[in-house]
Amino acid sequence: MSMSNSDLQNAVQELSSRLATHIGGGDNAHLSVDRQHSGFMTSVDYLSLLEAMGYRSQLADGTDVFTLKPGHYVGKNLVNSSLGPADGSTLMIDVYQYREYYTQIYETVSASGKLFVYTKHVGADGKTNTYAPSGWASIERTVTLWEGSVSDINTKLVFADNIQIYPFLKITTLNPVSNTIKKHLIKNQQEINVNDFYITSTSNGLVMFDMRIFIALSGNIEYSHGTDIKSSDVTPHAGPAMSLLKIEGVL
Repeated sequence: MSMSNSDLQNAVQELSSRLATHIGGGDNAHLSVDRQHSGFMTSVDYLSLLEAMGYRSQLADGTDVFTLKPGHYVGKNLVNSSLGPADGSTLMIDVYQYREYYTQIYETVSASGKLFVYTKHVGADGKTNTYAPSGWASIERTVTLWEGSVSDINTKLVFADNIQIYPFLKITTLNPVSNTIKKHLIKNQQEINVNDFYITSTSNGLVMFDMRIFIALSGNIEYSHGTDIKSSDVTPHAGPAMSLLKIEGVL
């Protein structure tokens, strides 16, 4: 069946109208999406949206961290990372930037939770600020493993987490004479000794306090006592012993 010229023109016009209706016009046109217009989303737009939602892009080994654009990434064996290019640990990386002047890079070691930050500040003259630290800085993170107020020998300590995974411990104690609180940062080991003292103004001496804590999956206070040290003699302290207030794991 043949079509006349007028029928063909009408068919083309109908098809054109339907196509225009599908594509739309003005703000409804199927253009690339931007701040003011709806439209198609490119693959780059889609990946950027996923990053904004918190998903991370995989980096190839050997990628230079300092060349990354703002976004969220994951990778290992990265150049200029906090751990170096041959460490092998998986890093979660967040890059933030204000124009071309200020850049912040955060790296979290996935296995241990250790956190590092790098800041680059460029002045109006285009030069990097030499007064700002130029290397990676570690951000201390603490987890409360035990909290209370005890000084009795053989007191059992039940920890909220596996204490063995923390390389350092922060021990908080109370001096019963001066009524002051002291924090002790100590390398994690099976037995931990903490001490404090108070200088007495009336007897030209001092009071020494010592506590030993056994650390395992759970812990206990092996001993806690005080000693009065004077110019004339050394005697056991008759008052209360030093109290243990808190044990924190430090990353």
